[in-house]
Amino acid sequence: MATPEAPMDGGRPPGPPLKPPAGLPPGREPTPPRRRRGWWIAGGVVLALPLLGYATLSVLLDGEYLRRRVESAVTAATGRPFTLSGPVGLKLALVPTVVLEGPRFANAPGGSRPEMFTARRVEAEVALLPLLSQRLEIRHLTVVAPELLLETDAAGQPNWRFHPAAAPAQAPDSRPAPAPGAASTGGRPVQGYAVELRQVELRDGRAVWHDMRSGQTEQLALPALALHTEGDGTLRMMGDVGFRGLALSLDARGGSLSGLLSAQSGTQPGRPSAQDWPIDASLSGEGIQAQLSGTFSGNVWSGRLRVSADNTARLAMLVPGLALPPAEDLALDMDLAPGGPTSIRLAAGKVDLPRRDSGPDISLGPITVTAPDLGARVSATGEAQIGDLPLSWRADLPPPRAVRSGRGGPWPLQLSVTGEDLALSLGGTLAGPGPEGAAMDLSLKIQDLRTLGQRAHLPLPGLRGLEASTHLVGEADGWVGLRNLSLRSEQAEATGDLRLRPGSVPAVDGRIDVARLDLDAIPPPLPPAPAKADAGQGAGQGAGQDAGGATPTAPAAPAPPALPTGSRKVIPDLPVPLDRLAALEADLRLRVGLLRAGRLDWRNGEAVLALHGGRLLADPLAIDGAGGRIALRVAAEGTASPPSLDVSAHAPSVDLAALLPALGLPGGVSGMLDAETALSARGRTLREMAAGLNGSLGLALADGRVDISLLDAVAGDLRRLLLPNAPRNGSEAVRCLALRLQARDGVASAQAMLLETDIASVLGSGSVDLGQERLDLRLLPRARLGGIGLAIPVVVDGALAQPRLRADPQGAASAGAAILKELSNRRNDPGGMLGQTLNQALGQILGEGDSEADCAAQLRIARGGREGPVPAPAAPENRQGGVGDLLRGLLRR
Repeated sequence: MATPEAPMDGGRPPGPPLKPPAGLPPGREPTPPRRRRGWWIAGGVVLALPLLGYATLSVLLDGEYLRRRVESAVTAATGRPFTLSGPVGLKLALVPTVVLEGPRFANAPGGSRPEMFTARRVEAEVALLPLLSQRLEIRHLTVVAPELLLETDAAGQPNWRFHPAAAPAQAPDSRPAPAPGAASTGGRPVQGYAVELRQVELRDGRAVWHDMRSGQTEQLALPALALHTEGDGTLRMMGDVGFRGLALSLDARGGSLSGLLSAQSGTQPGRPSAQDWPIDASLSGEGIQAQLSGTFSGNVWSGRLRVSADNTARLAMLVPGLALPPAEDLALDMDLAPGGPTSIRLAAGKVDLPRRDSGPDISLGPITVTAPDLGARVSATGEAQIGDLPLSWRADLPPPRAVRSGRGGPWPLQLSVTGEDLALSLGGTLAGPGPEGAAMDLSLKIQDLRTLGQRAHLPLPGLRGLEASTHLVGEADGWVGLRNLSLRSEQAEATGDLRLRPGSVPAVDGRIDVARLDLDAIPPPLPPAPAKADAGQGAGQGAGQDAGGATPTAPAAPAPPALPTGSRKVIPDLPVPLDRLAALEADLRLRVGLLRAGRLDWRNGEAVLALHGGRLLADPLAIDGAGGRIALRVAAEGTASPPSLDVSAHAPSVDLAALLPALGLPGGVSGMLDAETALSARGRTLREMAAGLNGSLGLALADGRVDISLLDAVAGDLRRLLLPNAPRNGSEAVRCLALRLQARDGVASAQAMLLETDIASVLGSGSVDLGQERLDLRLLPRARLGGIGLAIPVVVDGALAQPRLRADPQGAASAGAAILKELSNRRNDPGGMLGQTLNQALGQILGEGDSEADCAAQLRIARGGREGPVPAPAAPENRQGGVGDLLRGLLRR
């Protein structure tokens, strides 16, 4: 029995072919059942994969598995607690988003606050398909309102150094193994997932830096910052940063995330250098830029740092409290190394130093400062400009680290400055960061100090061939000693020892010995040099010429505005800044061997000055010259309200013929003057002091001479009236000059006032109100003509600026009586009772009957009661002639 043939089509028995279903178009064959099943299977897979991904997420989120997973993973990796204070949610989408609310990461023990990191919310977009292969691929992680605290504790340890927890020993699992094909439950642990992070975005974040040792705190605003993984696995960060009001842009590239987590623990001995995490970052803003290229391992950086800024105002915003002068084109380059920065280079295009009062503009630049490292010597070179004077300088400085620590000294220091006809050098050693213990030699050479001052816009005297030197010594309490100080030039020679103490109130003490000083040979300072001609001027124009070829003249200074007639003052309202005495402390002793001034030699000068707490005492101030010794004493108190000034002087024998030209005053007077004064005043201006002047002034002179031209300039009209036939040329003998004024509250009253020559005299009394600048004087000029005395009383009043001189209306009788007195004398009855009575009566009227009206008495009063030289007795008068000579003199006939 034959065996039937197996079917060839999958089991359908042979038979006639199937007919197509009704309704199919002709030629269209029906789809085989196997192909239809394939499409159904493919569609099911497409629908099942997302469902499986969501199911996987549901399993992960089930029972807050993800919360525990994340918290335990971060805690185990860092050794610090990590918690999620809010719920864990899921936003369904093609790429679902996991939402973690309120993440908190604990700070290091002993930190300033419990959390190192907090955020309002973390959103993670998780790819579904990688979950099937146990990979957690986070395509986009968004952190909203993060706040990161980076700080160092009291011991200097950073809080970003983590200590991962040791993995606990796994106990053997005593539970029976599940049957094959049994499904695992959500409560059992599952295999770990590999985490892959593609992109991180920070919104409205903030980073805080805190140093617990110094208390310094800084904040960095992070309004928008994005971190993503490049194709090669490296990280790139871009975004905006705000720091102290300065908007900055950040662009950084680094290694992988896993490398960063590995590098933060630091390189351990014996471990490969692959732990170093590379970084290339730039931070830029308006006028400022920083670049860092290198590697990071633990808290150690290695690489190159470059920082540049167009001016110091940018740095002032970044580093408040940094007192830097205005500077331009700043640049800092250094290599970062574990032991500290190396190959340091600091450069500045221009540095403007602070200007003092009316001093010149001073600038430095360009400047270059280099050092191999902080433990090596520093080299600095650059240019300088003082006014229009260019200079070059170079300095070799001690190591910054050694000077700051104060150990390892002394350290050498060198500074040299050169310019046109100028050379300055400073060399020696420093013992520490302050001046104490320093020892250096300073030398200065200037060919022409006056010309140098003109270019530097400084009013310097015309010393030529100047050479100065000293030995600088740093002393305790901030003092700097200038020992063996020496100054030599063609016009001066001086030595001394000084001590200086810089500070808010500088101090100076010591001695200065001037062997010689020729002020007549020192020309005055020159005005600043004119500005150079612009480069755009024609080649044919010389320096200092205008377009027409002529040398322009300096514009005349505008004339001061004229004061109203009624407000003119003789005493200027100039400030007397005694309050500035509080800005200096001083104890000085000065000696002068020879001083030449005004073509007069002064010798044996001495000055002792003490200035403390705004109180000045200069006693003595003395020097020999002009026929005698002049001594002064000056005391001032600048801290009083108002400030006070006391001046006393005594010159018992001064040659006026030599002194007046030396002081720049008109000559024409000779004789030995005895002068003394003791005056005190209070006020802030010269006019205020004059208004409150107290004290005395005395002048006494016997047997001198005065030029007639000077008498005519002082009292020409009165002299010509009284002496119409008096000589107009030559000189006239002065028998005596006596003047003593006693001032009280600004009113100076005459106690003695007499000028007597061979042919005339002037006796006076009255007062001068210095506060109101008013005169109230009564003068009695007397002339002798032909043996007859003529007296015409005169009143001098009005303002000092416009004095009025007029005859005293009450003095006519006195003048007539004076004539009668002389007539009585001419009638040979000088000793008769009538003449004696008339003489006494007329003497009381004329003010000459008293003994104080003669030269000896008036000179004694002027000297303050001291005796002194008196004029020789007057020659007997020639009594020839008569009244007609007098009348002809008066009537000019």
